[in-house]
Amino acid sequence: MRAVVVNQASTGIEVVDHEKPALVAHGQALIKVEYCGVCHTDLHVAHGDFGQVPGRILGHEGIGIVEEVGEGVKTLKKGDCVSIAWFFEGWCGYCEYCTTGRETLCRSVKKMLVIVLMVV
Repeated sequence: MRAVVVNQASTGIEVVDHEKPALVAHGQALIKVEYCGVCHTDLHVAHGDFGQVPGRILGHEGIGIVEEVGEGVKTLKKGDCVSIAWFFEGWCGYCEYCTTGRETLCRSVKKMLVIVLMVV
């Protein structure tokens, strides 16, 4: 697979060949990314504003096709078209938003992260 990563000097980005990730954890899905944006957060990461992270794969706003689903994945199947966006760790799971598939609106979140593995 090809990926856009932070270069070794943490001063910019480069496109590299990268090993395809394996499904390793319960509840994961592997997505073949068709299109992905690079936002200002990615640029901060690429320029070392959050510390040196050479090799970090960038991009967290994309769309793609599900290639594989891991054990415990109930709402996705191979071939589904999906969007990749920020999700939250620590949502409550009980409020009106969490129980209707709108977890991003939960008022009890702890922090944001990208949950989906991305493959280019």
